Amino acid sequence: MRGVLYRTHAASLLQRVRDRSWLGPAEHETPSYWDDQIHRLYRRPNLNGRVGGALRFNATASLLRVCAPGSEAVLDLGCAYGDLAETLKDNGLRRYVGVDLSDRGIESARRGVAARPAESGFSREFHKADLRHFTPEEGDRFNAIVFNEVLKYFDVEEAVGLVERFGEWLAEDGVICITLSADPKCEAIFRRLERCFHWVYGTVYQQRPDKAMYRLTQDRANPAYLTAILRPQASAAVETTGTKMPAARFVRTSPRGTETSTEVTV
Repeated sequence: MRGVLYRTHAASLLQRVRDRSWLGPAEHETPSYWDDQIHRLYRRPNLNGRVGGALRFNATASLLRVCAPGSEAVLDLGCAYGDLAETLKDNGLRRYVGVDLSDRGIESARRGVAARPAESGFSREFHKADLRHFTPEEGDRFNAIVFNEVLKYFDVEEAVGLVERFGEWLAEDGVICITLSADPKCEAIFRRLERCFHWVYGTVYQQRPDKAMYRLTQDRANPAYLTAILRPQASAAVETTGTKMPAARFVRTSPRGTETSTEVTV
């Protein structure tokens, strides 16, 4: 009997360690963390920060324009201030729905909507919510669902589960657009997603604020980013290019000059 109780207690402790319930929410699961992050990343005055945000927004808009032309409804998960809406308006967007955990980001986005003149044929709405608990309204369908640098804050399987769950709200021929930085965890997320989604296209880029260099490097301050378009396999009867694309390789140069590479099938 004592052995059974011991094993039961040990199993309970192990589960608590795994789900971290005894620690409470992780720092990145709190609104205050994201209030600080989005202010630092999206509103910091330095050139590097402004260029980084613009690059990610424009990479997303460009890929959606080519791979999902005519997208009228977009769900932006981890939207921060909702700045992506402005970039997507030129794509013919008619409805933008943004979701973020940050109080500061959502309040600022809503104030921006209230301050703008009425925009004929274009609507914006914002929801303050944890992505794990947010559910679109019944009957909602989106031509594109965007995860911009947000999936890396979840475990690999949880990140994939979020993409699969939100994929249920895609319209016919809808796409998912994901941006992640080049690190082992993010690359594992992309590899895992390839098992259940069709890879349409992707582009890799890295900022160079201080030197001329073409090679992707290992740089915590300015990491390389991969922005990719995925489509549920059931709706991916025809590939964008007509052939399976070759493997993309993140090649990084360390400060000592040695190279490492990680292959990501695209």
